[in-house]
Amino acid sequence: MSSFTCSSNGGNVLDALDKLLIRIDESGLTRHDRLILGLDRHCSQAKTPMSILKKDDRASSFDVLSSIFLDTDISNSQYSNSSVISSASSRRVSFDSVHIRSYDRCVGDNPSCRHGVPLSLDWNYSESHEVYKLDDFEIERYPTRSPASAIHKNARRNILAQWDIDEKEFKMCRQERKRVQKQRAMTRAHVRVGEIAADFKSRVVPKRKLSKRKILNYDMDEYYSNTLRTCVSNRSIY
Repeated sequence: MSSFTCSSNGGNVLDALDKLLIRIDESGLTRHDRLILGLDRHCSQAKTPMSILKKDDRASSFDVLSSIFLDTDISNSQYSNSSVISSASSRRVSFDSVHIRSYDRCVGDNPSCRHGVPLSLDWNYSESHEVYKLDDFEIERYPTRSPASAIHKNARRNILAQWDIDEKEFKMCRQERKRVQKQRAMTRAHVRVGEIAADFKSRVVPKRKLSKRKILNYDMDEYYSNTLRTCVSNRSIY
């Protein structure tokens, strides 16, 4: 049986040992029994063999120790649960106000804009900002993704004109937008051609002549080019 040792790991360990010794004193164990079990305050390592104890004494000592250890485990588990709850409650996050600051406007690069020039936010912003309470902001804010938030092309043009955007930059932006849209249309057309070609290869079976020596060749390159030309011509690009 391993003996108990008093070490300076902290106040909690010493308090637990003090409570343990008080329970043992109340249980009626003699000093001789405490020395043998290694539970004395001043004699922490007892080397007396277990064989000198009688069978009845060892049984009673083990019963007392098991009850003490059970109470100690229950108290420790309750303390750990309370510490976990307190630590979880101390990690709460709360918000009080919302700060809104204004950014400059600039020409954007969104190719999904079909008409006019796309509008975007610049990196520069105003140092002064508005502050709202969180509850008031949630009540008064506009719905998310509302159709009313879309800006007409003329309104976008007037907004950009206020930020000294010239006509040359408008033209360059429109050309870039059309170029990106054309690339995306070609990508979609190539994907469609690939699907048609894969379906064509899976369905076509080589036809043989009567002599069974020559196979009719299919000009796949011409087929691909014709299909691609058809897909691109049928799709209008804005």
